[in-house]
Amino acid sequence: GGSTPLSPVGSSSRRNANKKIERGVANLFQEKPQIFAPVGANQASVLTGVVRIALKSLAECVRLQTLGRAGYHQLTLDIAYLRPRIRRFASADPHGHAVEALLEEAGSAAADRSLDPTPLDPAIVQRIIDAKLAKSGGR
Repeated sequence: GGSTPLSPVGSSSRRNANKKIERGVANLFQEKPQIFAPVGANQASVLTGVVRIALKSLAECVRLQTLGRAGYHQLTLDIAYLRPRIRRFASADPHGHAVEALLEEAGSAAADRSLDPTPLDPAIVQRIIDAKLAKSGGR
């Protein structure tokens, strides 16, 4: 008896499983951002605390979902849109480390929970964001 060749679906599933394992191992050695760090008595510090909690909540909500390709693409766009805008609300975050790590965590959770984590081309993401900004007057 000969063996049958691997189907593309089987190899795709195995590839996705390997990527999940790689991300899991990388997360073990990654420095964890402080979510509930003490906040100072100023606007920047309070806003930074709120942003950290909101982004952690986003990541946890994504972990409870199963996403299709469209859902994964939408979350990718949302995170790409939020990334530069959220920095001004998290100005008290030293070096922006926690906020950036939490955005990455939400993106990784989306990839892990997607049935088809085929990424959008970065040029397409930028074109969609630019169109949104032009339509909304840069907001």
